[in-house]
Amino acid sequence: MGQPVHYPIRERIVLLKTQGYTIKEISAELNLSFWTTRSLLRRYHAGGKSGLGANYSKCGAKGRLRSDTFFYRACCWLKRHHEEWGAPLIHLKLKQRYPQGNVPSARQMQRWFRNWGLNEPRQRKSEPQIGRAEAVHDCWQVDAKERLTMGNGQKGCYLSIVDEYSGGALEGIFFPTPPH
Repeated sequence: MGQPVHYPIRERIVLLKTQGYTIKEISAELNLSFWTTRSLLRRYHAGGKSGLGANYSKCGAKGRLRSDTFFYRACCWLKRHHEEWGAPLIHLKLKQRYPQGNVPSARQMQRWFRNWGLNEPRQRKSEPQIGRAEAVHDCWQVDAKERLTMGNGQKGCYLSIVDEYSGGALEGIFFPTPPH
C-alpha cells in the first residue's frame, strides 16, 4: 500500500488542474503516480472539497470472520464450557480435531473472547472471612512445631505465640518430647 497523500498536496492537485495542467503534468510535478492523481481528481469531482478528505472505509478489518462460522461458534462454545482454557489451548484442540480445517489463530480467538466478554474471570465464592485483628492483642496466632532436634541432639517441641495485628512474638516455649 502506498503512502497517504497529505491534504495540502491534494488541494494543490485541484489547483493545478483548474489552471489547465494535465494529469500527467501534475503527477510529474508533485512526484505522484498518474493513477493516484487521477483518483484524487475523480473524488474531488464526485464529492467536491469533502471528496479530498481521507477515506478510511477501506482500511483495517472488514468485520467479516477470517474463518468460517463453524469455527467461530466452536471457539466460543469451548470457552464457555471450559473457562480455564485459553485461546492457545482451544486453538490446539481444534487443530487436532480438524487438521484440514481453516482454524483461526489464537490471537483471533482472543479478540472474539474479548468481544463476547468471555475473558472476564467469574467471581469465585470466597471463604467466609473472620475479621482480622484491629488492635494489638485482639487475636493471637499459636503455632506448634513438633519433633524438632536441637543442636545438642535434644528432641523436643516448640510453641510460638504471635500477635496477629502487630506481628510481634509474644512467647516462644520449647519443651522436651515426652517419652512414649
